[in-house]
Amino acid sequence: EVAPRRAFIQSHATQVRKGSEVPYASHLFGTCSIVLDHGANEDQAIAALLHDAIEDVHYAPGAREAVAAFCPEVLRIVEACTDADTHPKPPWKARKVAYIEHLVDADGPVLLVSAADKLHNARSMVACVPGSRHSPPDHRFTGLIFSRPAIRSSANSASIVG
Repeated sequence: EVAPRRAFIQSHATQVRKGSEVPYASHLFGTCSIVLDHGANEDQAIAALLHDAIEDVHYAPGAREAVAAFCPEVLRIVEACTDADTHPKPPWKARKVAYIEHLVDADGPVLLVSAADKLHNARSMVACVPGSRHSPPDHRFTGLIFSRPAIRSSANSASIVG
């Protein structure tokens, strides 16, 4: 049981965030910190650490197995926070709109981890300064159209994350 977890965690050891030299682990720890700041339990904190696991690997079944080694609830949350598990991934905008739409039916733990992920990403984008070691914000975020159900879902999740 420990081997899949160790192998999975070690697989992120040398990764960096897209377009930067910032260790990928900083995003995982940042997301986890946010959920813990908002009352997450142990399963939710672990799911926050692993929230990108399935979508960021080329072999999703192996990633699912590694995540499932923690417990079924961690796997459930991580799967619900996954916007694509195929490679190549579907087009960015369609994938993000579908993900936002699916949050309408998501429960509290999923909304907490998802909101923490998006908040950490937004904080990272705001921290981007031209000429710094961070890449500038991705232009794709500027044209994303949010549907009314997704906005309602986000408003409802605000009570979960404070």
